[in-house]
Amino acid sequence: VKTGAPDPDWVALIEAYPDRFLIGTDKVGRFADYPQEIFRYYKFLDALKAATAANLARNNMLAILPKSPARLTPAESATIADGAAGK
Repeated sequence: VKTGAPDPDWVALIEAYPDRFLIGTDKVGRFADYPQEIFRYYKFLDALKAATAANLARNNMLAILPKSPARLTPAESATIADGAAGK
């Protein structure tokens, strides 16, 4: 984004495959500058159709999450409890 505008080839690619991309960051631990990290994606999202931008920013990530929470088996729960108790 040297010119401040998104690369039209990237915009076209994501518009062609709107359910195959996610926006994310490798930001871990230091969250003071997290808003600036995310704000830099806004210009790119604004270049996309609204539905594509929603997919990229939210829907595609939600689609890959499990539909129900992970559950431990009773044996796994006991192992964790034993470890916490120092057994």
